[in-house]
Amino acid sequence: MASGSPVSSPSPPARRNVHRRRPARNTRSGYVLLAPLIVLILLVTIFPAVYAYYMSANHVLLSNIDQRHFVGLGNYADELHDGRFWQSILFSVFFTLVATSVEFGLGLALALLFGVIHRGRGLAISFLLLPMMVAPALFGIMYRLLLNDFVGILTYYLSLIHVSTDTLTGTNQIVPLVMVIDVLQWTPFVFIILFTALQSVPQDILEAARADGASAWRTLLAIRLPYILPALVVVLLIRGVDAFKSFDMIYVLTGGGPGTLTTTVSIYIYRLAFNTGDLGHANAAAVLLLVLLTPLLAVTLRYIIRDQGKK
Repeated sequence: MASGSPVSSPSPPARRNVHRRRPARNTRSGYVLLAPLIVLILLVTIFPAVYAYYMSANHVLLSNIDQRHFVGLGNYADELHDGRFWQSILFSVFFTLVATSVEFGLGLALALLFGVIHRGRGLAISFLLLPMMVAPALFGIMYRLLLNDFVGILTYYLSLIHVSTDTLTGTNQIVPLVMVIDVLQWTPFVFIILFTALQSVPQDILEAARADGASAWRTLLAIRLPYILPALVVVLLIRGVDAFKSFDMIYVLTGGGPGTLTTTVSIYIYRLAFNTGDLGHANAAAVLLLVLLTPLLAVTLRYIIRDQGKK
């Protein structure tokens, strides 16, 4: 070959031969490594779900669990015509909308505030995240003790301004009280996700917006919030689902009362299973709850996946 002649590129067949097929034994090894995880998923999720469907189609009592009578869709029909079931659904929806909205607003405000504060920010964030580290049941017990008529610290200080805890735990104030407690515990969760997302916004884009004379409010609405939109959707989804199925804190604090005033759908299912002992209706209510939540989760996840695909 002459020194001045161009070097010819490899032919397409030669280029295709560079990539070798993965040996079949590597694929088999992958399946072997995944086998324990698949078995765990089957035992922890799929088997309980199938068993719940089976129980929901039978008349089963906790006191005599071995005696089962197949009723088909009878339990589902009974729950759909039970006003207590729909009352618990409505309260769960109301509780979710109010608590999640307040937590989202406060979390976003705190995320924006800590974005401009640098001195002592790490220590302040550490203290702010403490309520999120406490189990919801323990959080409810803590506030139950704080509002106790005999040993409660809040009871003592409220008595100094002539406010009785009976007023806070009465029929008119108990719902706002459980919402405030939920907001106090889970606003830090919203804050830390949104704060982390806001820190990922490219600074050059923000500097360009400031150079063009955009105000802080305009920058927030046109640049920062659209950039972290997937994080906003995710945090709303997680908190919405978690608030909708709230059980621990409310059950410990109020037991679902007074009456059924603070009975979420999770508390309703628990009472149906363990107080009434009707496992068939309890499982039917749980399956109906899953059916009601599935479309919302599917739409949200589809949006997240589509948004990530565009990126």
